[in-house]
Amino acid sequence: MPLVRQWWLFTVAVYISQLRPTIELHKINQFELEGRDWKYVENKTLASGRGLDAHFVKSCRAMKEAASTWGDEFSFYLKAAVRFSSEFNGWGGFGPLDEEGMDLREREKDRNYMEVDPTDR
Repeated sequence: MPLVRQWWLFTVAVYISQLRPTIELHKINQFELEGRDWKYVENKTLASGRGLDAHFVKSCRAMKEAASTWGDEFSFYLKAAVRFSSEFNGWGGFGPLDEEGMDLREREKDRNYMEVDPTDR
């Protein structure tokens, strides 16, 4: 049990550190499978260059294992895996971004740098 608790606390910490993104379950529930199944997810994972990204592979595998462990009556895990594997375009979310996609921490550094009076040196 301590291992499960540790992973749960880690998950919560990552979620909070990413500025608590909104969880929108309807985006998965309303996703259309269009005949795609776990074989599609497997092929998409291994046949693409993403098969070398351990985190991508683990993410797809975790969804498949969750479906087999707890059941997937409404294909929620399958929909999530198909959407993830077909729409994935790189990892992100590890910092606050503004509307233009600039890291707000970098912008703050730039602002602070620009506000330094050169005569103070």
